[in-house]
Amino acid sequence: MRIGLDVAQTCVERHGCGWVADKVATAISNACPGDDVILYHQFGDWLNWSTSQGTVIGQANVSAPFMGSSWLDARIAWKRIQEGRSNLPGEPEIVQSFSFQAPIVRNARLVYTEERGGKVKPPGDGLRTCSEAVL
Repeated sequence: MRIGLDVAQTCVERHGCGWVADKVATAISNACPGDDVILYHQFGDWLNWSTSQGTVIGQANVSAPFMGSSWLDARIAWKRIQEGRSNLPGEPEIVQSFSFQAPIVRNARLVYTEERGGKVKPPGDGLRTCSEAVL
């Protein structure tokens, strides 16, 4: 499986979501060595001036296509992704957002966190709570 993880909040001073994103990314990459883990250091509207402090996982199954990208390059890439002119790098099957947002990612199922709990948005479907959907 190709699993995309939003680690954008790990690029700045870390608080709750940044630490959770870092720990989940590390745990998934260790627990799933046969799966591809794609770290997104720039995610939706959460774009960083620098990704140098972001989560780095040095394993063969982990890639980070936005690591080292500028704010402007990331803005252009995400505009293309959300307009449907480009897919997310790495072609993930599922993406977990930790940045309290649900950007349009047409080529993957999106799971995102909001203050009231997790939500799932299967392509072409309405929002449902995690307890109502199978990931």
